[in-house]
Amino acid sequence: MSPNRSQYPKVFISYSWDSLEHKNIVLNLADQLRMHGIDCNIDQFEVSPSEGWLNWMRNQVEESDFVLLVCTEKYYRRYRGKEKLGQGKGVVWEGAIISQLIYDQQSNNKFIPVIFEPQADNYIPYELRQGTWYLLNRSNFNLEESGYEALYRHITKQTRKKISLGDIVSLPPLTSHQVNIPRENEQIQQEKLTKLYQDARRYYQTRYWKKAIAVFQEMQENDLPYYDPDGLYRLARNELLKGEQTNRRLENLYDQGKEYYQDKNWFEAQRKFKEILSFKPRDKDFLILVEQKLRQSQKQLGKEKNISIGLIIISWLMSVILFIEPFGFIGGTVSGFFIWWISQRTKRLEPSKLVQKLLLFISIGFFVELIIWQILGIFLSFAGGDLIKTLFVILIGSAISIKVMFWQINNRMIDQ
Repeated sequence: MSPNRSQYPKVFISYSWDSLEHKNIVLNLADQLRMHGIDCNIDQFEVSPSEGWLNWMRNQVEESDFVLLVCTEKYYRRYRGKEKLGQGKGVVWEGAIISQLIYDQQSNNKFIPVIFEPQADNYIPYELRQGTWYLLNRSNFNLEESGYEALYRHITKQTRKKISLGDIVSLPPLTSHQVNIPRENEQIQQEKLTKLYQDARRYYQTRYWKKAIAVFQEMQENDLPYYDPDGLYRLARNELLKGEQTNRRLENLYDQGKEYYQDKNWFEAQRKFKEILSFKPRDKDFLILVEQKLRQSQKQLGKEKNISIGLIIISWLMSVILFIEPFGFIGGTVSGFFIWWISQRTKRLEPSKLVQKLLLFISIGFFVELIIWQILGIFLSFAGGDLIKTLFVILIGSAISIKVMFWQINNRMIDQ
């Protein structure tokens, strides 16, 4: 008689879709667990759950006996909510549920991290690092492999059995010459360990992560026992990893900024360089280089703005020279074009919106000038009024056009 289905341990695997290969590895793990009597479930076994994906994930986490978290760099980023908006929503949702359950229960009896690479232990969520995690061979999920076997014993609660207690052994009393005095070489060894650990602590406090890690490597090279009561080695590795990730991001931002600069897209270039400076990079040479590029981008952007201001004023002067009703209202039309032109130069528009933006600003410029002429024509009908009206039209029209232009630019900066 086969056992009741409820007797099988129920397991859910939480993972990220890093690649097609990674998805297949997780699928193989789930299949192997099921072959070994574990009621394992993953999203690849579902097409469209009737309760919806959010409720399905919540139910899987809550109702499973154990939840395996396949920890990778991408999974860790999404679990922490550090991924770009809209990406990895499944892991983000599962991570929120898992974190809240651990917080509510103040303990962890069901969430088990697993990794496929030794260095991936850095991607285990902090709240799970104090518990047991397992390193699995991604190409060998069977009970002869030590990592998989240990995980299987954990899930099925087949732990090592304790032997029965024996009788206490009676020993002869110690005499004075039998007092255990530390040997000289052990004292020297302890002194070396203490000094090296003090060096590691000093390097860690001064943020020299590589030197702190090198101290523990020196312990191994000198055949000294591993001594790290405060966990400085792992902390230094984590900080070094975060620093390397930050450096890669800064390098990518700098390359993007240079590409925008070469394409004469000054607005995007200065935005990238400003983002780099917000990280306050410690490399002084790199910092000087970024500040130099930022000043150059801002200088070019300023030139673009000044040119557009001059063109707007000229366009309103044209409305005075060519003012022949009803075809004279071209100043606002031309200034509207230049408003659009500078906004397009400082921030590239999507091709599908170029024509709409151009028509919008030309229409605004035309009607603004038309309204100004009509208002001044009513209230300024005294001697010499035509000249005064002309000056007012140029002044007010140019001011409105320039204001609209800078509103457009600033609005784009806020949107970023």
